[in-house]
Amino acid sequence: MVIELTVGQLSTWLSEQPENTPDTPYDINLTDVTNTNITYIKSYLQANPTKYVNLSPTYITNYSMSLSYLFENCTTLIESPRFMTPTFGLHPSMYAAFRGCTNLKYGYLISGTQDASRAFQGCTSLISFPGGITSYLRDISYFCDGCTSLQTMPYLSDTVTNIEGAFRDCTSLTSITNIPSSIRNMAYAFKGCTGITSAPDIPYGITSLESTFEGCTALEECGSIANSVTNFTKTFKGCSSMTSFPDISSNGSIGIMEGTFEGCTGITTFSFPLSVRNVKNCFKGVTSLETVNNVPSGITNAESCFEGCTSLETINLFSIPLNILKNNVNFKDMFKGCTL
Repeated sequence: MVIELTVGQLSTWLSEQPENTPDTPYDINLTDVTNTNITYIKSYLQANPTKYVNLSPTYITNYSMSLSYLFENCTTLIESPRFMTPTFGLHPSMYAAFRGCTNLKYGYLISGTQDASRAFQGCTSLISFPGGITSYLRDISYFCDGCTSLQTMPYLSDTVTNIEGAFRDCTSLTSITNIPSSIRNMAYAFKGCTGITSAPDIPYGITSLESTFEGCTALEECGSIANSVTNFTKTFKGCSSMTSFPDISSNGSIGIMEGTFEGCTGITTFSFPLSVRNVKNCFKGVTSLETVNNVPSGITNAESCFEGCTSLETINLFSIPLNILKNNVNFKDMFKGCTL
């Protein structure tokens, strides 16, 4: 049964009701939400910490302001209100709007919002976005960071530019829906997503893949990677199931490969791009690595690069003398534990 209330009646009504559970929330339609009283809802919910509510019967139509932090830390909210399209030209921010709503199961966004960064961060019960996400979005950095129950990644429109940390530690995700060509930043985007098994092509325009797939222990393969990427720091660190790696040897932009494949115990052969300069810890602990076709002469830091690579048999050092590689401080422990 849906209960119809005004915003002003909400707190008193909740206080008079018996305690309930997240599985038996009160279904409430707030009939008079305005720019003035919309911010009161959060305090009324937090004043009744044992009364769980479903606000999906509520349709919010009258707003023209930022909705940042709107329901932040409302742990009794099970479903959010529906947001109708705002006045043309308005793009209300939803920064951290539902952050910390640990019992929220379904996510809904405002049509027209451009900033939804951290909007659902820490919503550990969030399962999906039934209405998808809007076509105006630009920034969804840390959007669903830590949403450990999220089962389906929403389809991203080609307006999104920033997905840094967007799905970090979403351990229930098993696939990546899409990576649009508009993306420019995807550092940490899927770090710790232990259920993902494959990654799509990485489009041109992205420059940093720092820790993008770090800790994705079920990841087996990744599509092609555009040659705009310059930073591969810890990109695949800990991806212990990977046996197929994209060929980046012809990429002339990559300068940093620090810790890129650390702990990737499925890789056997590799060729460095000639542009790379920093390969510190790059293959540390990769016990399966047998052959490295080249070590570019421009490398300036290779500390612990092949440390623990106990199967390494063949390596082409180009013009770098072996004694320099072993004794220079920037090449400390480069071959520690190897039988070369």
